[in-house]
Amino acid sequence: MARRPAVLRLAVACLLGVACGSSPSPSGGSGSRGVDAGTPGGPARFAVAVATTGAGRVTSTPAGIDCGTSCSAPFDAGTHLSLIAAPSAGWRFVAWGGACSGTAACDLTVASDVTVSATFSQNPSPPSNACANIEPPADVAMRQYVVSQRDACLPATGDRGGTLAFPTVFAQASAHGATVDFVSTSGTFLRQSDLTAPPNLLQQPDGVAAVSGPSPFSGPPNVISFSSWDHGGNPLAHGSRFGDLHRVASAANPEGGVLVAGDYSTTFSGPTQHVAEMFVGPPAAVFNVMWGPQPLASAGTVFGAGVDLLGKALVVTDGAPKFGSGAISAQWFVDGKPVTGEFLLVSGFTPGASTWFEASPLVDGGLLVRRIDSDHGLHSQVLVVVAAGSTSPNPAPDWMASRRDVQFHLARGNRAYATLPYGAPNVACSQRVEVLAADGTSCGSLDYAIAAGNCDTGDLTMAADGTVIQPLPLSMETTLDVHGSHTCT
Repeated sequence: MARRPAVLRLAVACLLGVACGSSPSPSGGSGSRGVDAGTPGGPARFAVAVATTGAGRVTSTPAGIDCGTSCSAPFDAGTHLSLIAAPSAGWRFVAWGGACSGTAACDLTVASDVTVSATFSQNPSPPSNACANIEPPADVAMRQYVVSQRDACLPATGDRGGTLAFPTVFAQASAHGATVDFVSTSGTFLRQSDLTAPPNLLQQPDGVAAVSGPSPFSGPPNVISFSSWDHGGNPLAHGSRFGDLHRVASAANPEGGVLVAGDYSTTFSGPTQHVAEMFVGPPAAVFNVMWGPQPLASAGTVFGAGVDLLGKALVVTDGAPKFGSGAISAQWFVDGKPVTGEFLLVSGFTPGASTWFEASPLVDGGLLVRRIDSDHGLHSQVLVVVAAGSTSPNPAPDWMASRRDVQFHLARGNRAYATLPYGAPNVACSQRVEVLAADGTSCGSLDYAIAAGNCDTGDLTMAADGTVIQPLPLSMETTLDVHGSHTCT
């Protein structure tokens, strides 16, 4: 707060016919000259006043000014006066004003009344340590788990309690289907579960869920199956819907549950609905609907879906019917209710040969939306971020948009992101995980080496407890028979 004490002006006496007037000031100031009435014929005295802005103190040599408390004092004409500015804690001296300028000591010779100002400014708050309590990737010994005699190795996941799930596919003359091996992080086998079709595993806090399509070998051609297992790998109640899995998107609720949106029916021969539903997840023992089905505002095909940390669901659709060519639209659902209509998410969009969208939770709520292209492996880029319930998406910040071909996985107690690279052909046989604070500050990275030279890497994934799961390149697996069956490591 500025303090502007009144300037002390000494009375001017005109004695013995001596004229009174003004005289130039060597210091640049001007004022009425006064004569010390206590000593006839003595030196004239002039007032020096100091005004401060901000928090700080100004003192003088010789003594007289101590502002703070005493901001004005008289000095004899000809006095060489030095003013010194001292900022308070947390403040800095900016500059002098009035009879002085600059930031050095204010030196002047008193020849008239003068006023000097001193400005102080508060220091900016020190930058917060964005990576406080966010550890970089841990450099720990890798453990191996091997599934024998399989035809395809699928991306793995795991829950918060340390149970990992490894899905694989087998297609042999005498048997075909899929399995999920449940293993502890120490490598202990828990149990194996059989499925009729390859599953898309969805991470859950306690256990694992999955969505899978029809079996390529038997059963109804339009079944969409929902499966779940508890922390020990024990199967829970399963359910189903009927429709084209290519027109349906699914996403994990970070706090438990599975969002499904698209075109399907609740019965084998029932009418197809264009809807969204949230299903309960493990450890619930009964297959049940948490909310829905809710009709979608968009008439367009569902391209993707996501659920944020607060359970708010976003469905991404083809926006062309409402907004025109190249438009991608979306709609929010909260607690089972549509809280927005269809709104424009991305404009001027050009898809690739095989393109869809994934929406992943942001640390502070809301979702980031990535385009995914399948072309000799998966490629991705974050396009926009959307606050929960908002119809105004923002362009992805540079630190997100520039990190391509990675997943942004919540890490470190949902306070940070871990970037997990997708697999790629003929690249360095090592994969880097980087931990990022909520503002994009890098908190460290680590290269997880597989072998020397180049190889075809697989998709790196992460369990909910932070376990990094790295598949061995197919060229390094052990081939077990003439049909090409191999291990999955």
